[in-house]
Amino acid sequence: MRLWLMGLFMLGSFAAQAQTKSLSWTIKHTEWTRTHHENWREFVAKLGEGREKGLCRTTDECLKHPQANPLYFRRNPSNLRSVFADCADLPHILLAYFSWMNDLPFSYQRGVSKATWKLDDLNAELASLRAQGGRLLSSQLRTQIRALEKKISDEQKRISKEDIRYTVDGNSVRERRTIKNGESINEILNDVVGTISTATYRIHANKYDSGTLFKDFYHVGLNRESIQPGTILYDPAGHIAVVYKVTDDGRVLMIDAHPDNSLTRVSFGEKFSRSPDVRGAGFVNFRPQRLVGASLDPRTGNYVGGRIEGTPNRGIQNFSLEQFYGNVNPTTPVSLRDSRFRFENKNVSYHDYVRRVLSRGKLIINPVNELKIGLNDLCLDLNDRNDSVEAAIKARIHEMNAPERLPENIYGTHGTWETYSTPSRDARFKSSVKEIYEKLNDSIEKFRQGSNEITTDHTSISSLKTDLMETYLDVAQSCVIDMANSRGRTLELSLDDVLDVLFKISFDPYHCVELRWGQTDAQSIQNCGQNSTKMNWYNAQQRLRQTIERDYTLRMDYTVRELPTAPIGDRVAPEIGIKKLIQSL
Repeated sequence: MRLWLMGLFMLGSFAAQAQTKSLSWTIKHTEWTRTHHENWREFVAKLGEGREKGLCRTTDECLKHPQANPLYFRRNPSNLRSVFADCADLPHILLAYFSWMNDLPFSYQRGVSKATWKLDDLNAELASLRAQGGRLLSSQLRTQIRALEKKISDEQKRISKEDIRYTVDGNSVRERRTIKNGESINEILNDVVGTISTATYRIHANKYDSGTLFKDFYHVGLNRESIQPGTILYDPAGHIAVVYKVTDDGRVLMIDAHPDNSLTRVSFGEKFSRSPDVRGAGFVNFRPQRLVGASLDPRTGNYVGGRIEGTPNRGIQNFSLEQFYGNVNPTTPVSLRDSRFRFENKNVSYHDYVRRVLSRGKLIINPVNELKIGLNDLCLDLNDRNDSVEAAIKARIHEMNAPERLPENIYGTHGTWETYSTPSRDARFKSSVKEIYEKLNDSIEKFRQGSNEITTDHTSISSLKTDLMETYLDVAQSCVIDMANSRGRTLELSLDDVLDVLFKISFDPYHCVELRWGQTDAQSIQNCGQNSTKMNWYNAQQRLRQTIERDYTLRMDYTVRELPTAPIGDRVAPEIGIKKLIQSL
């Protein structure tokens, strides 16, 4: 009888868990429990694994796939809207969906404005100077006041011209939205997409953490307890990714979304840059929130009324500014240049430190394995880029006339260019190639020195070279995409082929597919059939294709005539040929 009752209870629990969720939001908890935190990590981890396995290719597909979303797939209502997300939306979309599924309170930043703390300081200084002189100002005070007024005017002009996504001094929270019982998840997800941008994340790491307009995130310490599935990485160059796995050897695997609605996989590395604390870059977690002052409705079991409070930085155990100030004196503000990271009494780079400190046990590098993992990651990036290029070709952007000018900045823009161009994606791809090249070069040098940080079965550089080349050719030549050329003929391009023309692949969506993939031989150009203006654009953009570092502050809105002599781009492509490095051993 006891077993029968237990089985009946379990069946009833499963049925309740699998019951379709209403679109209407309900709040049955005032804050997250430990179980909620555990389920959040599992939810994000499964989504990432689903994308990694190729089970789904968009956020919507992953949320509606039984294996990618085993916790909540069965509860999706049939009238749940098609879920869109670009990189900035993704974390809030996932958190909103999770909170809705678990009857949790939810609020989010609905708007930000440019931070004026520097301007506020100047105005305060001006007020102080004027107060010193009273009615009669000395000649010296008048001179100081005029100089300060000029600074204030210049600061106001500078702020007015800034793109809010790339502000020098960051942003501040202008508005928050708190979800109430009965609101539709469809409307909420739509509002998130319409109001969240990368500007949402660009907030001083040690400000705006309390009060009614607190920011959504807090910066975490660099350790496995803080960086887990659900942690967010903000690249100040304008990209967001969500951690779904930290491997035993310290690699951080993430998912990221794009304006074309694709969901891709990316790993942490030097392609994600750092910035000062005022811009809020780096690893962050969602700030703990709780509903206070609410009353429990006994008829519905819902909490009604009340207000949302966020936990200030000082009340969060794993809050840390280590990412900005280093781990030597992590609470002492210093510039990025002066920050120091030490591991086992050695100075190491920031990215190297993250890898080492997240590794379980001592990190020992096997050059062959590292090369294989790096190339496999590039293969994923290659396939994702192929999807993006195909979307532009399918939309027939290459058949349109090229605009008279480039966007004001090719990395941060709007409209057709943002949706179908690939300058940021291509720069991250090249940055990954550069990182593989430099790490391989460093590992080879350490192998020569007999370093105990390197493990390999090889006893000579020649045998290591053989193994490295076999690994390179095996991965780079077996990773193949299909490219339908302008004549409709399907051609195979391998990762090896693409790496050979790395600085020829075009980010410009107005170019034909051949140029998008760097195919510039005579036959490909003939098939391409681009007019002279587009070919002139392709040639004029060469220096931009040779640039790996993304700079969102540069003016780039040049004409095709102006671009070749414009002060942007690198005149010489960097030497990052992985195959060439192995061949040189």
